[in-house]
Amino acid sequence: MPNRPRCATPRPRTPPPGGLFALTLLLLGSAACSADAPSGSEPGAGDAHVLSSDALNLVGTSEALTLVRDLEVASDGTIWVLDEHPPFFVGFEPDGQVIAELGRRGEGPMEFGHPVSLVTADGADPGTGGIWAFDRLRHAFVRVHEPDAPLASEVEGTSISLPRDVVRPGSLLSGTGGIPGMYPWMTASGGSAFAAHPGEGSPRGTGYWMARVVEIPLETGEPVERWRIDELLPDPEEQYPGVTEFLPFPLWAICPDGEAWMYDPVRHDIRSLRTPEGMAHSLPPARRVTFTLDRLTDLLLPTIVAQVPSSERPPDEVLREQLAGEVGQMIDQFADVFPEYYQMHCAPDGSLWLQHFDWEDGFGGAGWSWERVRVEDDDPAIETIRFPEGFQIFRITADRAWGIALDELDIPSVAWIALP
Repeated sequence: MPNRPRCATPRPRTPPPGGLFALTLLLLGSAACSADAPSGSEPGAGDAHVLSSDALNLVGTSEALTLVRDLEVASDGTIWVLDEHPPFFVGFEPDGQVIAELGRRGEGPMEFGHPVSLVTADGADPGTGGIWAFDRLRHAFVRVHEPDAPLASEVEGTSISLPRDVVRPGSLLSGTGGIPGMYPWMTASGGSAFAAHPGEGSPRGTGYWMARVVEIPLETGEPVERWRIDELLPDPEEQYPGVTEFLPFPLWAICPDGEAWMYDPVRHDIRSLRTPEGMAHSLPPARRVTFTLDRLTDLLLPTIVAQVPSSERPPDEVLREQLAGEVGQMIDQFADVFPEYYQMHCAPDGSLWLQHFDWEDGFGGAGWSWERVRVEDDDPAIETIRFPEGFQIFRITADRAWGIALDELDIPSVAWIALP
């Protein structure tokens, strides 16, 4: 199936541990596809700088592109796309010419179990430069683009396995703050990748609050713990009494110069991870999503029916009663823990970009509006920028946002748009 930027429906799966409430939380992003969703989904930073779809620049496409999971721009200007299906990696010249379609399932060189994320390493060591993919099943990084390799066929596919006793396989947290998922939260700076995992014994639902951010030098593959997010946040029991399965999501980003930032959902501000006691930067007033029990049940029931096989769920009328009972006990807490932002990036100029979570529109809750915060200023101006609908952003470089756009036949193409 091609990318669906309006309504990204999760794949069918059995209910996660924790009962219907945990499943309900997991499926909130699917409810975002409703046209008459609960109120409170509009960004609150005033008039937005709206970018027209006419400003989109289409680079190129390939028949290998079906469901794009990640995108990176290499230092030599080539663009590399990670797809859900083999061949997993498609490389493009800046003019759109396809230069490589790489990767198949397996355990040999340039073979993968389940590649889920890309990072770009530009360290001084030439042995770590290029673009690396993280293979979830192999629990390893594999280099898929080398800056000095004249042809993609000459890439050796160097592999670096993560120590399983330090970062457990399958424990890496997802890259989005909206809905917990299976695609890990990774970025890169210099010759290192950075990832977050919940730590020993932490439930996955609250793992974001208790995340440990590790640096993984691609020269050695030995993770080094850099930050423990829970040490930088207030006691969750004091802020959200009784909420033990699910908490609002802190976000973090590493800049190309090594600076690191965190979004604090309690204080609703951003501050440096390296100097957390320093100046915090405030943000536009947070939204509070309005829920009603009937409306939320109407939104979620069809999604649960579609996701869970009939053999694994009760009849619809019983399911509605159970869902209403569980959600009804926590209806106010939904508004307390509902995410303000979906993800955060740091651009090469040091500015931070926060993507709004949007009930009514967007890619599975990832809205088209972003806040740009120029944190180098003591009193930064915050701009709201609305990107064209259907443009799924993966990377923000010095003067462009890069992502995937669909044509009228839902064929995905690599695209970019100039930043204001």
